Amino acid sequence: MSEPTTKKAAATRRASSVAAASSMKKKAAAQSTSDFVKFSKFVLQMQMLELQSQLDLLDELSKMSDDEKLETLFSLIDRDGDGKIDARELAQGLRSLDEDLAFGESLEAAVASVATFDTDADAKLDKAEFKKFLEELLGALDCTFHELSELLVMQVLSSDSFANPLEEAIGDMISEPLDEAVMEAEIFRTALTDERMVALFTLFDVNNDNAVEFKEVALGLYKMTDDMEESSRAALAALLMYDEDENKTLDYVEFTKLVLNVISTAPDDVSFDEMIDDMLKAAAMPAVMSEEDLAMLVVADEMQKAVMELEETAREIAEVVDAVQYGRMQRLFDLWDLDHDGSIDFSELALGMRKFQEAKDMEDTIAETVAAMLTFDENDDQKLDRVEFAVFLAKYAQAAEIDLHELIDFMVVASALKDNSEAEKAYIKRIGAEASEEIKAIEAKLKEM
Repeated sequence: MSEPTTKKAAATRRASSVAAASSMKKKAAAQSTSDFVKFSKFVLQMQMLELQSQLDLLDELSKMSDDEKLETLFSLIDRDGDGKIDARELAQGLRSLDEDLAFGESLEAAVASVATFDTDADAKLDKAEFKKFLEELLGALDCTFHELSELLVMQVLSSDSFANPLEEAIGDMISEPLDEAVMEAEIFRTALTDERMVALFTLFDVNNDNAVEFKEVALGLYKMTDDMEESSRAALAALLMYDEDENKTLDYVEFTKLVLNVISTAPDDVSFDEMIDDMLKAAAMPAVMSEEDLAMLVVADEMQKAVMELEETAREIAEVVDAVQYGRMQRLFDLWDLDHDGSIDFSELALGMRKFQEAKDMEDTIAETVAAMLTFDENDDQKLDRVEFAVFLAKYAQAAEIDLHELIDFMVVASALKDNSEAEKAYIKRIGAEASEEIKAIEAKLKEM
């Protein structure tokens, strides 16, 4: 059965289904017995045509060889016909196989699958790689390749996910970020199996307990920066960002994420190999610390323990910094941090909130911004750092009874696609300094109480 024949059978099925649905509406609105009988007969004819097209399609599929089924399925999923299946196209295929799979979930699964089976690092699957992906599915579904191919072809051709213009439009918009996500996932998988990463983890793990704690992270980074204050700050941030199981240490997988983040800050002309080699050399050297640096490490360790204890009561952040959502939260923070100073001040928070509160009065947005600053600015600097911003998002979603993941996705899209009006920017800029001073005064009074 050729590809055009397959698509023609599918089109017949869809057309019959649409015609039947339309006639059902006319049948319900029929004004006479004659009209009712006429429309009823047409509905039955369309339903029979739809069923017959399905039977014909199954019959033709049963005559295909496995290679023909693979070729047909690949061409159906490869929507743009470039001979490759990207994460967006695979996500559509996955949703056709499981209609209960949410749009976001299908994208996450597709990114992970492409990253796993893409052997030439182009963030796409060619036919050989796609076949490997299908073979992996066989084990999970416990069926033959013949059965799997027929199931997938039938589901892809009949699924509504391939005819959803909204999802296709969103898919087109995020196609490039999806390819970047695949590349990042592939880099992570490669780094996990790199012997140098294993060796670096061993050097950081001074007490050989297969985990690195705050002092070990700070000490390891100090060897590379010779700056204990900066190393301690980075170590605390690492635990807050990457300690996914909340045990106050980093295991090997979490440690790898930290190292990749460090490497990502290197200049573009410095490669991964160069960075990991330099980090290994520095970590292998004995630590030479002054008494001042040693004292600073001890103090930083105590501060870290206090911060982690506070985080035990505000672990809504865990919803934000899971493996999938943390990147999106970072993206949202960066979009709102207009001056890129690593914190969000009153004006930036107000402008960010306005982008998805257009229906509200400006006064309401300002009031909510002031309340957010007073509530979540833990260190009273009239700004929100990444941790404070994360807790703010979690509490905001909880108060509004909105799913946190959906809220972040919506905020990211709204922030990326919308821009504040010039009038909003001017007004918020004008009152920003005054509002920050008021917040500072209120925080001072609260401390005195």
